[in-house]
Amino acid sequence: MTMRPKKMAAKFMISASTIRNYEANGLIPPAERSSNGYRIYTDRHAAYLSCIQAMAPAFGMEVTAEVLRCLHQNKPQDAMWIIRKKEVALYEEKEKLERLIQDIRIYANENKSPFAEEPFTINEASDLTQVPKSAIRYWEQAGYITADRDPDNRYRRYSGSHLLKIRLI
Repeated sequence: MTMRPKKMAAKFMISASTIRNYEANGLIPPAERSSNGYRIYTDRHAAYLSCIQAMAPAFGMEVTAEVLRCLHQNKPQDAMWIIRKKEVALYEEKEKLERLIQDIRIYANENKSPFAEEPFTINEASDLTQVPKSAIRYWEQAGYITADRDPDNRYRRYSGSHLLKIRLI
């Protein structure tokens, strides 16, 4: 089955210019041209557009574009590995967020941090939260976090509640 750009766009509820942009950026195969120069789209193009609409909300356009380019180059194994790596990253992020939600609930219900009560250095805070020290310092400078200071040496000291806040940011 063949379709003109306007009809294909209507089928996928996108604009014809979006389809042309996808074609120009290599996300869908180049369209054949009719004798009068109009683009002609096929079921193959529809399959690519369906893939874009299915993948982009979950994986983002960058990953979707990379996968489609692999498919366009007849490299389905590479496409599958790209998807798998992204699935693993999304799963790890989900697990991290679930742990954070659980820790926040503990803090809200029991008014205690899941971390030890002793203060942490910036190195320890960075290791425990997996946030770079530079980001923690920047957030402190921006006023998002106010670390306590050791009275003897003025080093930053972070409490368990500070660590929750760092993880949230």
